[in-house]
Amino acid sequence: MNAPSRQSRFSPHFASAFAAFGENGLGAIACVLVGYFATRAIFWWGAGIGFDATSIDWFWQYIDPALLERDALRSVWYHHAQPPLFNLWLAGASKISGGEPRLLLWTGFVAIGAALHVGIFALLRELGVGVRTAVVAAIAFAASPVSILYESWLFYTWPLAALLVFASWAVSRLVRRGGCRGDALLFFGLLAAAALTRSLFHPIWILACLALVLAVRGIDRRAVLVGAALPIALVAAVVVKNGVLFGSPATSSWMGKSLARLALVQTPPRERRALIDNGVLSDIAIVRPFSPLDAYPPRWRRTEGPDHPVLREATKSTGHPNFNHLAFVAISEQYRADSLAMIARAPGGYLWSVGNAWLIYAMPPSDYTFMKENRARIAGWDATWSCVVYGACIAARSADGTAPLERRAYLWERFTWTWNAALLAALFYAAGLAARRLAKGEAEGHEVALLFIAGTISFVAVAGNSLEIGENNRFRAMLEPISWVLIVWTASRAAAWVRRRGLEAS
Repeated sequence: MNAPSRQSRFSPHFASAFAAFGENGLGAIACVLVGYFATRAIFWWGAGIGFDATSIDWFWQYIDPALLERDALRSVWYHHAQPPLFNLWLAGASKISGGEPRLLLWTGFVAIGAALHVGIFALLRELGVGVRTAVVAAIAFAASPVSILYESWLFYTWPLAALLVFASWAVSRLVRRGGCRGDALLFFGLLAAAALTRSLFHPIWILACLALVLAVRGIDRRAVLVGAALPIALVAAVVVKNGVLFGSPATSSWMGKSLARLALVQTPPRERRALIDNGVLSDIAIVRPFSPLDAYPPRWRRTEGPDHPVLREATKSTGHPNFNHLAFVAISEQYRADSLAMIARAPGGYLWSVGNAWLIYAMPPSDYTFMKENRARIAGWDATWSCVVYGACIAARSADGTAPLERRAYLWERFTWTWNAALLAALFYAAGLAARRLAKGEAEGHEVALLFIAGTISFVAVAGNSLEIGENNRFRAMLEPISWVLIVWTASRAAAWVRRRGLEAS
């Protein structure tokens, strides 16, 4: 008897993997990829969109390129300012490419973009949306300005967007299959990757996701806990490392400085000086957060601890500030204390700033300073999408697309009315439906995925707009793919309901 061929042995696995996509699953995925690369051909070669990797030389979140080249692992170990994963990726690309990583990084972002849009299709199918609708929705999103612009910019926003799409798909698969270690490892591994890329994805968010999965009736809780253990332990290890080495038990030491931009900066300097003289605030409250080290009083610059350039050099080799200098750990902690004191004394200023943060969050994600050059190349398409899809039909009037924070009227002009209304309706409908099913012990995989999507969107929006101001629509950009999925799913359900009513009426 002849042994089965390699193709026959593996075909059942392929069939199982693509069963959720329908009989023509592979063909549908091929259509998504063709559509995705067709949009890239139009915007790369037709409109002249290029990959912007200038951030690698100076962004605050990145380790000095020279250190990534010659001492990457120790530099990442001593980096308390940001979670480690993106800097590790930059270091790996630099090593592989011999110090010229831009082409390799662009290739990586194209691969991430292609995977993300296949992920949108897969997630919509997992949620029960028809094949044709899922294909069209994935390709349409590939043509959106947010997809084109953020994929063409070297930052962690778009990789995080992809992680959230696949995590949404993975949690549905985990629950649909009753819970097993492999599926749990995949889901919580994706969550851990997000937490180790951006500090906004706090360990509390991961634990809340764990509680959600464990709340599903009939799930194999032991298998879930075993599968989740390693990813959660990796995140916890970074928190513990930063606590032991720097006294900052978190994946980033910047929270105090970010909060100060909301709670302190909006208070006039004269008022802050008076509070400093009265002992309410410290002497750094007058210094704008994220100022270079030499802007702070001398006593704040003296430090004790490990002797490594990533902790001791006030500037990078490129000449830009090094906000991972060890002194900034204590400075950030003092900003946090001063911010809380100001909020307790005069909460109105903080709440005003939070209101502005929400208004910035509600602007189109393309209205962002680092999108300026590429956005100018597709200005007409960006304006059309912003008006038709977002409902923001008044053109941006600032030269670089950023929001003048002192002018709320401008922020309202760029408010994405249509998108926000559709997303809020989808959030309430999906979360309400899925929560009722979970409470009855009847939740299925796609309903848990809906709760994960709704919960993640809400968590990022509330946490991000409560702790940061200035780049809030960038926070929203990484949620745009799962928000798109939620809106398409809701519209698909609404269309199905209308069809049923029409048939009943006839």
